[in-house]
Amino acid sequence: LGKSTDGGIGWNYALNGIDGSEPTNWSTPVVMDPNSSNILYYGTHSLYRTMDGTENWTKISPQLTDWVSGSRLGTITTISVAPTNSNVICVGTDDAHVWISTDNGSSWNDVSSGLPQRWVTRVVVDPSDENVVYVTFNGLKWRDAQPHVFRSTNKGQIWSDISSNLPNAPVNAFAVDNNFSNRLYLGNDVGM
Repeated sequence: LGKSTDGGIGWNYALNGIDGSEPTNWSTPVVMDPNSSNILYYGTHSLYRTMDGTENWTKISPQLTDWVSGSRLGTITTISVAPTNSNVICVGTDDAHVWISTDNGSSWNDVSSGLPQRWVTRVVVDPSDENVVYVTFNGLKWRDAQPHVFRSTNKGQIWSDISSNLPNAPVNAFAVDNNFSNRLYLGNDVGM
C-alpha cells in the first residue's frame, strides 16, 4: 500500500503497523471512513484502522476468517462503514463470513447465518440508514454462476434474498445511490 501527498509524483510506504505475515487478498480492500479522510481501514484476515492518514495502523478485530497457514482462502474482501454512523463497520470475507461491529470495532458479530457459502464480493451499508445492509457473493470458485444478493433491515440479524430476477452470473460490484436509497446498482460478469 502506498500513499502520495503530491498528486502521484511520489509514493510512500503506508503499512506501518500491519503484520506482514497475515494473508491479504489479491484485491485487498482499503476503505476511507465516509466521515473522516484521516480514518482508513485495511483488511488482512483481521481488520486494521488508521486514524492519522496511514502513518500508523492498529488492529481492531480478531481474526475474522477461517484462515490457517497454507490455505488459499481466509482474507477480508470488502469493508463498509456506515455514512450515518462511523461506529457501524461491516466486513465480508472470501470464505463466506459477514461481520458487523456497532461499537467502532470493539466487538464483532458474525451475521453469516443463512447466507451462501461463497466469496463475499461486497458488503454495503445504506447511505441513509445504518440498519440496512446489503451483501453480494460470487460463486465462481464453487462453479456456481447464480447471482447472490441479500438485504437486511436489522444489521444482519435477518437476511432477505433480493436476487430473483437477475441473470445467472456472479455478482462482483454493488452500490446504493447516495440520494435515493431504493436505487441499487449491480455489476456482474455479464453487465451492469
